[in-house]
Amino acid sequence: MQPHGAARNHRTEPSSSSSSQAGPFLVSSVRYRVAAPPARPLPNESCWNKDCSLIHRSLGLTLEDGVAKILINNGIEAADTPELVYRCIPGDDGSGGQPTVTAVATWDDITSPPVWERAVKEAKRFVDATVLASPELRHLDAGVEMIAEELTPSNYVACILNEELTESLVRETGMPSEATSAESWSLFRKHKEKPPASPSSSSGAGKTLAATLSRSTSRPITSLKRLGGPLSSAKSSAVSTHMGITSVSTLSTAAPELYVSSPLLSSAKTPEQNPTKPLRRLPFLCDAGRVYRTKVGLGEDIGVAGYIDQAEEEKVMPGIGTLGCWVEMKTTGTQEWAKYALTNYHLVRPALEGFRLTDESTPAAPKVPSDLQTADLDGIAPNNTNIKYPVMKMEHPTRMKHCFAVGFWQRIIFKNPPSAERTEKEEFLANIKAYFDDGKQIFGTIHAASGFGRRSPTNGRMDWALIKPLDASRVGKNTLPSFEEWLQNGVCDLPLLVAMGKSLKQPPAHGLCRSTKNGEFLYKKGSSTGPTVGVFSVVKSEVAMTDDAHLGNVANYTRLSQEFVYIGEPTADDLAHNVHGDSGSVVFNEEGRAVGLLLRGQKAHSTINRWAYVTPMEDIFADIKEFFQGQATDIRIAEDSEEDGEEDGEEGHGERHVEDSEKDSGEDSEEYSEEDHKGDHEKDTRKTARIMETKMMARERG
Repeated sequence: MQPHGAARNHRTEPSSSSSSQAGPFLVSSVRYRVAAPPARPLPNESCWNKDCSLIHRSLGLTLEDGVAKILINNGIEAADTPELVYRCIPGDDGSGGQPTVTAVATWDDITSPPVWERAVKEAKRFVDATVLASPELRHLDAGVEMIAEELTPSNYVACILNEELTESLVRETGMPSEATSAESWSLFRKHKEKPPASPSSSSGAGKTLAATLSRSTSRPITSLKRLGGPLSSAKSSAVSTHMGITSVSTLSTAAPELYVSSPLLSSAKTPEQNPTKPLRRLPFLCDAGRVYRTKVGLGEDIGVAGYIDQAEEEKVMPGIGTLGCWVEMKTTGTQEWAKYALTNYHLVRPALEGFRLTDESTPAAPKVPSDLQTADLDGIAPNNTNIKYPVMKMEHPTRMKHCFAVGFWQRIIFKNPPSAERTEKEEFLANIKAYFDDGKQIFGTIHAASGFGRRSPTNGRMDWALIKPLDASRVGKNTLPSFEEWLQNGVCDLPLLVAMGKSLKQPPAHGLCRSTKNGEFLYKKGSSTGPTVGVFSVVKSEVAMTDDAHLGNVANYTRLSQEFVYIGEPTADDLAHNVHGDSGSVVFNEEGRAVGLLLRGQKAHSTINRWAYVTPMEDIFADIKEFFQGQATDIRIAEDSEEDGEEDGEEGHGERHVEDSEKDSGEDSEEYSEEDHKGDHEKDTRKTARIMETKMMARERG
């Protein structure tokens, strides 16, 4: 019997051939797609694996930038910057794919076939020559693939808001309702335009969307996809028959954290020693011009203050997470409220002895025995009494973002001749380096955490951690995003004005499920994507995480959990709703009340927007009190004091350089040209129009 996917692992018939320094190669050219070597049949997945990491460490963005120039020289206008990814068929075990520089562009039936084929051959010769020039890459064969926009449809995920339709789904499939539901559904609209905006909870969500869907005959719903595990054939048939939908299929499980192999750039390195080797181009690393502050507030980036030992003389930086909010807890024997930062347990795991990776992105089973093995099953007891190595430090800013900032400013300085402006940038760089060299980024230690084994009464995953600040000087404020922050992120469906720039409020009295209607807007501020909006689904999703796969054989351990789904709304700038680094964000409603903690984000390879899984805040608070075995008498969202968030008498660690950091946007760009200036002017014009429109909307809602 052939293994799964073997029949699809063959490649498209070649249409021509050419040669490079690596030898002869074949090229496939079909409508909408040209590749060298010939491409595998669609659908394909694009991801990041150890080969991509190896190429990136050796070459930086050399391949992407070189292919971009080749496309320009051939008169091809790409829809976005070419990207190095691992291209494979869905379900690939890591052995059947190939690192590939991919580019998306507009296809023309007359001109594109010869032009694309010529460009792909030239790009493949360039890629082979560049890879062969690096001794550690000579065993790799990197491909080049051009794809037409027609093969990258804009599918959007949206929760089912129509009450009658939702009830029918529950009835036809036998799904339990609300808090005990184990399955969640999502409609995929097969069209390129964005779906109509979801109505607010106060405007009759069910009726409004029902009317919208019935009118949208030009944009029919053609498939139903389940956010969770497999669906039985009987249920699939029932859903298809009832709704007249052509296909029912399954989406994947929660994505793992991201780890990056790159050393921390210390003050010992000069700009000339490392001027042109940036980190992998990742959107959440782009805030290179910020000032380093002592206090850490709601929505800031946090991470483990250390490295992950990966191989001999190689260290990997742990993933980025978000400080959800500050909470206050009373314990037996004292009437004082003690403050702790709330985030996810899976974000602090790299701090524990026994943590390791199978490659640069996938957590491996813990060493046995180890602190991590203990914590995964039993959690981290208060004050780390069950942990052998209890000093586990957390930092802000995270070293991944710091490393990116240092590399960014080194390249900027290296490109500019000596001047007063360059001296100013050198001083900024020296200040942020000194901040890390002096250990000032460490703001607290792990006080307690849930581990993976705890569940709510409705089988919701408990994934929380409490960080104890070093002292009161590190405690920031629970301030929600301001009006200006929402506008800057292009979010049009704004919370109430009373929640903008104000302190986070206590959870609603009746909890997330009973106080939040299906389709109601919810909000979050993550360290990677900033303030974003999504809609809440009352029907749950069955979720499995990769991190706890090693516990699958443990007696009485259940890997599958049932989680609420929070689906991202597209923004004016098509910014992501959640990406790596947003885990741990507090989710709040339009009144600014904390309703949950973002567990993890998810995105299907065929969709534009993302969704996230949310743990109700009341479940987290109840579990913390139970975990402390009577020692915790009360817990609440921390109330901001006058001292929180103030930086009195503290010298800023580098004056923010907004213009350079935003202009470069984290890329290894060329000099700022007149064309760049025109493009920025057009962007500013569109942004101004969007701001004016959004202000009017906010005024109407206020």
